[in-house]
Amino acid sequence: MATTRILLKKSGLKDRLPAPASAEYGELFINYHSGSPMLSFKNDANEIVSIKPVSTIDGGAGETPPGTGNSIGDLIYDGTNLLVWNGTSWEKVGVADLSYTAKVDGGTVVSANGTDAEIPLVGVNAGLMSPGDKTLLGSLPIDGSGNFEQVQSNWDEVDAGSPAYINNKPDIPTNTSDLTNDGDGTSNFVTFDDIGGLGGGSVTSVDSGNGLDGGPITTSGTLSVKADGDTITVSADGVKVTDNKFAAPGDIPTNTSDLTNDGDGTSNFVTFDDIGGLGGGSVTSVGSGDGLTGGPVTTTGTLSVLADGDTIAVSAAGIKVADGKFAEPNDLPTNTSDLTNDGENGSDPFITANELPTKTSELTNDGANGSDPFITANDLPAPPDLTPYLEKAGGNMTGAVTQTELFVTSAVGGFDLSKSNFWACSLANVPTPTNGVNGQSGLIKFENVVTSWDTAFKSPPDITVTPAIVPFYVESPASILLGDAVEVG
Repeated sequence: MATTRILLKKSGLKDRLPAPASAEYGELFINYHSGSPMLSFKNDANEIVSIKPVSTIDGGAGETPPGTGNSIGDLIYDGTNLLVWNGTSWEKVGVADLSYTAKVDGGTVVSANGTDAEIPLVGVNAGLMSPGDKTLLGSLPIDGSGNFEQVQSNWDEVDAGSPAYINNKPDIPTNTSDLTNDGDGTSNFVTFDDIGGLGGGSVTSVDSGNGLDGGPITTSGTLSVKADGDTITVSADGVKVTDNKFAAPGDIPTNTSDLTNDGDGTSNFVTFDDIGGLGGGSVTSVGSGDGLTGGPVTTTGTLSVLADGDTIAVSAAGIKVADGKFAEPNDLPTNTSDLTNDGENGSDPFITANELPTKTSELTNDGANGSDPFITANDLPAPPDLTPYLEKAGGNMTGAVTQTELFVTSAVGGFDLSKSNFWACSLANVPTPTNGVNGQSGLIKFENVVTSWDTAFKSPPDITVTPAIVPFYVESPASILLGDAVEVG
């Protein structure tokens, strides 16, 4: 029985890889050269991906990884460390050979193949703790919940290691004999006599000013409040207002009956007549201005409203509009029969709908147009010849219509389709077109290579050669269809 062998595509040339164009997706290729053994396949990005074996070197006999024939990213284990080829040398993978260097103000973590890390003392952020801080925290008492207890200083604490101990406490004397001698040889503290008695002050005389009596005092004496004895009384009890000198709140009258008789024998208070009647005011004469009559009044008199007697009537009842002078609401007509015949239209008091003309022949000739009573179509000039113009509904046009080619800019409104159907663009990033109308079409001439399009453009072509012409069709303002680029460069 014959044996069937299935072989993959292979090569024995060192580092040889298949060409992407000749490989199928997922198809395996084998390179069996001893210096570059690998499996290869094509991914969905049309790239050839290689899978290489990992080599291991004992290292115990002094062997080193190969220095040539390596690719960036190759891994190798030398028996101690995992190494990676960076293109020029083998480097250890990960952080290795860490060491710590302690300093007074922090510490440094040193890496043999990486960046050193500085660790500061505790500040705003977390960090290292100094030995002194650690000792101090270790001496603080902890409560049952594991929190630091509040520590208060204790004057009587004698244990220097206790957080409550007070350093450098001064000695407080308990007797005058403990006080330092002031140097006069007779006492351990300063006495009144030591400062020269009263002579130690700077005041030599105190006089008595307004409201005081008893000065001047140059040695000893007494100052007292000085009062007039009439409204103010001074005694050993203090200063007070003289009794019965001023009215107390209860002495002020609250009713007219409480007022004292003013002497005329008839009233307990001042009346209008007591002040001389009107003579007490400042007005001596009142005249009658527009709309008034009866003035001037110098003693007594009466002012009245002055009316014309025709439209306005004045009486004891007041002012009113003269009767029958003006129409009242009931006087206005409410029906056509209430209207008076004006004599202009026979016996009818007003013009009815039947009396209006209904035909042009009933109109009166105005004399401006011969015998016609109004302007007719014949009186108007002949209409213009419209044959050179294209009907709105469509038709055959033998001439040509041109539009000005505008330039696309990146400014607001720089690609306004309402202004033209023909555009030239030199921008690498084609901006958003505005004011497009459904069914509108035109051309865009690109003068530079385009790297990006606005999302309104659908299926944009690659513009790699310039100048290039691209047709467009507005399906909607948010969807603009593009044709293939015609490269004329």
